[in-house]
Amino acid sequence: MLTSYDLDDMLPKLGWVKTEGRGEEKKTREYIKSDITIYVKQRVTKERKPVKKQPLVIHPDLVNRIEQILSINGISRGKANNKFYHVSSMRSYPNKINDGINSTTYGLDFGIDNYDALKTLLDFLTGKVETVTDIAAIYNQNITETEKSALIKVRLGQGKFRDDLAKIHNSKCQLSYVDKLDLLRASHIKPWSKCDNDAERLDSDNGLLLAIQYDLLFDKAYISFQDDGSILISDIITDEERKVFQLNKNMQITMQSSKQKAYMKYHREQIFLKQNSSP
Repeated sequence: MLTSYDLDDMLPKLGWVKTEGRGEEKKTREYIKSDITIYVKQRVTKERKPVKKQPLVIHPDLVNRIEQILSINGISRGKANNKFYHVSSMRSYPNKINDGINSTTYGLDFGIDNYDALKTLLDFLTGKVETVTDIAAIYNQNITETEKSALIKVRLGQGKFRDDLAKIHNSKCQLSYVDKLDLLRASHIKPWSKCDNDAERLDSDNGLLLAIQYDLLFDKAYISFQDDGSILISDIITDEERKVFQLNKNMQITMQSSKQKAYMKYHREQIFLKQNSSP
């Protein structure tokens, strides 16, 4: 089980910034990343021993997603899952009355078993992954820890799957040729949930490297591609929206193989909106 000392060591390495002067010498220490604020409990005693019981605190608005968060292997709470942690030093969180007459800031506190559980939870909080259901399913598979780690990284858009796509496409978006890798996403052509097996999920032929807006359009079935790579754009997308998203009928990607064409045929016929037509 990770302690508050472990979290204070790991969070900066994962890109979380400790906010100086807020929470210092208090019962919590504040960390921020991508406008998301979390807190690590601190023990205010002369001994300065680490906090072992549920040391990480997240925003109380996530109370309706506790069940989903607890599906992450290695994340736990106390016996009363619906209870909040109250302390006055979490200044970025809302207030409510707990005991007594004064309102106090509050949040949801969790215990974390290991680094992988912490990383998965943080990726969930920052929006890198919308659901942890598939990740929980991976943990329950009868495969090696190495295979589990690889599949989890793929699900989060990281790891070998993303690296392979970046190498194949020289770290450029296949549509816009934007070459800032942190603005690109590794997209599955045949969706993760629809893949027949893990080999399909890890197959780079089942992937596209796209800038964020194109990744979303592809994922939501507003665009797809023909066998020659020419774009298909949903009729739902208006002319004005095409300008905003920088879409035009002449856009094209390079299809890498016959296998990729097969994946794209699945997306085009089974995912892409039926009423779509190339303008």
